[in-house]
Amino acid sequence: MVNATPAIATDTWVEATWDEFLTLTDHPDLEKAGFHYDLGWMRSASPS
Repeated sequence: MVNATPAIATDTWVEATWDEFLTLTDHPDLEKAGFHYDLGWMRSASPS
């Protein structure tokens, strides 16, 4: 099975469950991205 990098929107808030958020934050290809979660909304920021 291939562990592909998920396609996610960056620098914008999107609806997400806590489990979806945790899945992304644990993904090895996204370890340098910044993530925020607030009341059912998630935001990811590309590393600069």
